[in-house]
Amino acid sequence: MKIVFYSPNFYPLVGGLENVVMDLAVELSRRNHDVRVLTLTLSSGTDSFPFELVRGFTFVEAVRHINWGDVFVQFNISLKGILPWLFTSRPLVATHHNLYPNKSITGWLKKVVARRLANVNTGCSQFIAAHYHQGIVLPNPYNEQVFEQTKSEKQEGSIVFLGRLVSDKGCSIVLDALGQLNRNTALKPYLTIVGDGPEKDLLIQKTDDLGLQGQVRFAGTVVGKPLASLLQEQQIMVVPSAYQEPFGIVALEGIASSCFVIGSDTGGLPEAIGPCGVTFRMGNVSELTSLLEKALTDHDWRVGHLTGTDNHLWPHRRSAMADRFLDIVNVLV
Repeated sequence: MKIVFYSPNFYPLVGGLENVVMDLAVELSRRNHDVRVLTLTLSSGTDSFPFELVRGFTFVEAVRHINWGDVFVQFNISLKGILPWLFTSRPLVATHHNLYPNKSITGWLKKVVARRLANVNTGCSQFIAAHYHQGIVLPNPYNEQVFEQTKSEKQEGSIVFLGRLVSDKGCSIVLDALGQLNRNTALKPYLTIVGDGPEKDLLIQKTDDLGLQGQVRFAGTVVGKPLASLLQEQQIMVVPSAYQEPFGIVALEGIASSCFVIGSDTGGLPEAIGPCGVTFRMGNVSELTSLLEKALTDHDWRVGHLTGTDNHLWPHRRSAMADRFLDIVNVLV
């Protein structure tokens, strides 16, 4: 099958959606499908992928690429990407990884495309799929070849945050919870913050203001095997999203690394965590503090949540997502 993906953002950008596109393109190529990825993201490096990557293109070139394929797949609807598709006869699969804004013309138009034009709408979680016309779930994957359970020794009292350092990801809430633990208990856990972003300086300042300098490490951006090794050393992952997270691949990566996950109770994040952790009310520092205290002091309670890890991760393997994707598109071509 010839499959054309359109994703405005792609490697070398680092993000959940970019990883999803990469994982699915690699897995489908491995199965001898012809995959072409169209992206607006430019790169100064040399591309070497098992699929064809087209960076930057004219309107006419986009029409030609889409016509080459048997099916056209958009990762989040792009109006710029939809226009050339209108001049083709290829079926459209719209895979949604967020909610489009209600109070904008652009958001309204994207919803019209999903409702009126897409042959199939998929969502990365039940939470997202329920918002789109006849939406079905195409689960987000994690890379099972990189993130895997090991019997490596966990660092006692270790907590990790993984994500962009922006307000929506809620890293400051974790610092507040550590401050409460310091004031109200004898616990002195260590937090590793993995990621980068515009709020890094503010978070460093907050760390100083709360007197947490010796307990917090800013590791910067870490990916691939080095990230997997880092996660395998951690006991607890906190995913404190301060908005309706569409899903939360980082939770899968933590669970696959035998981390107990504590996350906010919004959007699709509870689906990502499943039985392998617990949730707290979004933004509630006291609830997060209490859950961290219990996880740090009750080994059996924490580890008990990880007994269902294999079953939870199974449909989120890269290969399982590819199976599901092919089930969806095979009826269109």
